[in-house]
Amino acid sequence: MYYMEFSRELLFFFSALGAFNGVLLSLYFLFFIKNRKNFHPFLGLLLLLLSIRVAKSIFLFFNPYLFELFVQIGLSACFLIGPSLFLYLAASTNKKSWSVKNWWIHLLPFLLLITIVSYLYPYYDNLRLWKKHLIEIIYWQWFIYIVLSGIYIRETLKKVMKKKLTFTNNEVWVSNVFVGVFIIWIAYNTTVYTS
Repeated sequence: MYYMEFSRELLFFFSALGAFNGVLLSLYFLFFIKNRKNFHPFLGLLLLLLSIRVAKSIFLFFNPYLFELFVQIGLSACFLIGPSLFLYLAASTNKKSWSVKNWWIHLLPFLLLITIVSYLYPYYDNLRLWKKHLIEIIYWQWFIYIVLSGIYIRETLKKVMKKKLTFTNNEVWVSNVFVGVFIIWIAYNTTVYTS
């Protein structure tokens, strides 16, 4: 019995430590990095949103009676993960078709929408609405942005998959971020089928 409690506490500690490190790393990219490039804020925002979402899951797993506002913040963060991924990949690949001035088109409407919905229909008063409809919308929007991001960096993904070609560190980094976010999306969408 003591072994199960200790392993549970250990799992919580390392999970929470990972989320906390994600928050610290995101703050570094948002505010403290030297040699600031136009994609660092988007990477910082992406890491912050992922860390908030992961922290919500960790605390909800270990405390199912978690304060509903924390759950709502974690779910709301998911609504901005997809756009942040797209903006980071678009800014870091430096394609001529991309302008950093267009960032607001992808973030502000969703930020405004989730803020209004969260205010009018708080999670704790509208559990059925959130669990049946809003969460599904959030995850579909996130998936659409993953697809758009994959299309945007398809040449980089093809290049990295072919081991004989040479590729830059940035191309490997961009591919890893894309695949990592996609794996996280898959993990959250398959929890219904796993323990």
